[in-house]
Amino acid sequence: MDEETPRIAISSYDQAHLHHLPGRDFQLLLGPQTGQSERMTMAIATFPRGPRPALHRHPLEEEQVFVLSGRGKFLTEHDAYDLEPGTAIRVPVGIWHGSANEDDDEPLRLLCVFNPPVVPGSYEPNG
Repeated sequence: MDEETPRIAISSYDQAHLHHLPGRDFQLLLGPQTGQSERMTMAIATFPRGPRPALHRHPLEEEQVFVLSGRGKFLTEHDAYDLEPGTAIRVPVGIWHGSANEDDDEPLRLLCVFNPPVVPGSYEPNG
């Protein structure tokens, strides 16, 4: 295989780059920051029970979210949607949104995919 042939990238949750963001942990699995992807970012966001993070938006990135575990709400400026395992959401570029854990028994865990890639935390209201 020559140097220009694309290679499969493999990552694991235990090896992910951990970013502590307001109200959640963001574990970067794949993205330009890991050297394993050029055009997308994949991460797991974990929300403990407690205060909700402020709404945020991605000025350049579309986001897709899949609920892995836990229960909660997906919030926009005008709506709230129930989150439960198996739910998938598409967030268009520029939409104010956020997630909140409403499960007393376990954290809300979301698989998040961004295109183009996102820089973790760059979209926080005070970031």
